Amino acid sequence: MSTPSPTSCKQILQRLRTLKGHLSGVEKMIEEGADCSAILVQIAALSAILEHIRDYLLEEQLESCLRETARLSEEERARRVREVVHTWTKLMHKK
Repeated sequence: MSTPSPTSCKQILQRLRTLKGHLSGVEKMIEEGADCSAILVQIAALSAILEHIRDYLLEEQLESCLRETARLSEEERARRVREVVHTWTKLMHKK
């Protein structure tokens, strides 16, 4: 398994903080009785932020896997590829 780089962690955490702030705004909208259409638009924005984070992490995992495979045995390389494919498949079937 790969872990995000320090730079990636910083970017991901910033996006999560944005998400957190946005979520608080949606909470406030609901508490104040905002129109359902407006709330749904904000929920779509939250979903887009999460999808962006997911895609960013998937890309990072794939890049890391490809970099690492050059120095791995064929058996370990195959295991890493299966791991990445499994992760992608699991996430893409959630849609």
